[in-house]
Order: sequence, then C-alpha cells, then structure tokens
Amino acid sequence: MKTTHRPLSQYIVYPKKGKIAKKAYMLIGLFIMVLAYYVLSLFNIVPLYFMTADIVGYIAIVTLLFPLLYINAKTTGKVVVTTDAFATQNVFRRFKLYLYKDVQKVKQTRKNHLKIKTRNGRTIIKFPDYDTQLEGLKTIFNHMGFFGERKRPHKVFVENNRISVQELTPTIDPQSQTLLERFEDDYYHVTVDELDSILLYNVQINRIRIVDKRHLLLELSHMDIKLNHPANTKRTAMKTDEAMLLLQDVTHIELFTIHKDKTKDVELVGTTLGDLKKIANRSEIQEATFKPQKEATTASLEITQGVRRQRARFTFTTAIHGFNELKEPSWFEKKG
Repeated sequence: MKTTHRPLSQYIVYPKKGKIAKKAYMLIGLFIMVLAYYVLSLFNIVPLYFMTADIVGYIAIVTLLFPLLYINAKTTGKVVVTTDAFATQNVFRRFKLYLYKDVQKVKQTRKNHLKIKTRNGRTIIKFPDYDTQLEGLKTIFNHMGFFGERKRPHKVFVENNRISVQELTPTIDPQSQTLLERFEDDYYHVTVDELDSILLYNVQINRIRIVDKRHLLLELSHMDIKLNHPANTKRTAMKTDEAMLLLQDVTHIELFTIHKDKTKDVELVGTTLGDLKKIANRSEIQEATFKPQKEATTASLEITQGVRRQRARFTFTTAIHGFNELKEPSWFEKKG
C-alpha cells in the first residue's frame, strides 16, 4: 500500500522449498541445556567445573547463532507475485516491491538464477529454491519482451495459487503498436485510449507533429488525470509533467478561426491533416471534449494564443497518451 496506495488484490506467496534440518533445533536445544546448567551453577545447585561466561558465549556461537542464521535463511527470501508487480523478502523479513513496468533488464544465468534490474534497484531470484509454479514469472517477462522475445500485449492472472498470462489481441494496428513501443521508452506512463480519465484544460501545446501521415502528435505542457486513470496511484486527481497525445487516423477535420463575434464571425481555415499545423506552437487548449461514436471518436478543441482564438474538430480511431510523473494535485482539487 505504501508503494501503490492500494491494497494487494490477487497474489501468491512463494516460500523457499526444503525443510529445516532437525540438527538445527537439536543444537538450539543443546544451548538451552548448557545455559540452564550455567545458571544453576551460579546458584551452586550444580558443580561449576569449567563452565564460565566466556565458554557459554563460545558455545552459543556454534549452538545458537549458526542454527538461527540457518533457520532465518530457510524461512526468509519469500517471493510474492501479483498481477502488476512482484516482491522479494530480505534477511530482515522486509519486502521490497517491484512493478513490472519498472523492469528494465532481465538476465537468466546458467544456474537458473534471474538477475532483474529495475528503476528502483536490482534483485536476484534463485529459481531452484522455489516451487516450479514460480516459473510463471518468467512467462510474464517473456511477454514483456525480455529473453530476446518480442513484446506482446498481455494480461496477468493470479488465481488458484497459479500464475497465468493471457496474450491479448492487439487493439491497434502494427504501425500504431510500433509507435506505442517507441513512446514507452520516452514516457514512464503510456496508456491506450482511457480518454474519459484525462482532462485538457489550460494546457499549452508545445509542438504539433504529423507522424507517418496517419498520426497527429500533440506535445503538451501537462495534462490532468482523474482518479479513475490506471496510472493514478494517488487519492486525488493529479497534474502531470510534460505529456503527449497521439491520435490515429485523424479525419473529418474542420479548423476554424473565431473572431470577435463568436456566433457570426467564424472562418473555416483548414480541412486537412496538414492544416492542423496552422495551430501555432505555444498556443493553449482552453477546453477539450472527446465523444466516442460507433467507429471513431469525435474531438473538439478550443484553442487560444493571445487574442487569437481557434476551434478544431475532427475524428480519430485510437488515442495514446503518456507522461512521466505526477507533479501535484490538479487545479480543481486545490480549489476544493
């Protein structure tokens, strides 16, 4: 909850395989007997012989410290797997959570150990120490594009004490998928559609680009994401850092210049994708609405630059948006 601001839903805990040897408990039992004898000797109940505090200390190292370290090593090192993260336990019995989207590199050694590098650090999972069901974690990394595999859309399920990965049918064409993968390298959070969970209000357009004649790219100063956004782990709507919005198959374009009389003095200045470049960089989106239709989504943007006002209307099939960080609560949250 500290990392993701929500409780774990579906998860599996994998303890290490193997039982603790009885000799460890026998050695601890032997120390208890030695300690009891030493205490009794202090009260002259039994002869002291050679028993001193130093000797008891040396015996404790062999019969108590080593067995306890052995038992701790056997009972710690658990691995927890969830639908969007995994966690490893250290010798102090504390867990560290690693989100799948934070994983940057995965390497498998000859001993079947997995060396995992993430944005928050590194960890090693020694697979021979665990139940074979943990191998499902490798399947997840396979679908994420590690081990020389291509990245594939997928969904992780954790149920009935098993990990399963379902490969999803891509909802976007290969051209858009390639762009999606590229932007995932540039932006930490990249999401397909989910436009009902973002808000573009007083957002500056840093740059407009037309990509491969099919995609319109808006590089933005920020965007606001609502509570229902998949990447929002906070308990309030949040303002992001610099963001991007990529729209696929933009058609039915109408770009208007609005003069003083908004109802009468409206001039149509463009109907093609290239005409959208007439929207100047550093202009501001005052308001944006997105209305899903049967086969496409209709967008309407109110744009200003100084005293100049424009309105852009068009349709598109798929939207991809991305950003890196959540900076602060949104403006409307501050007012509340």
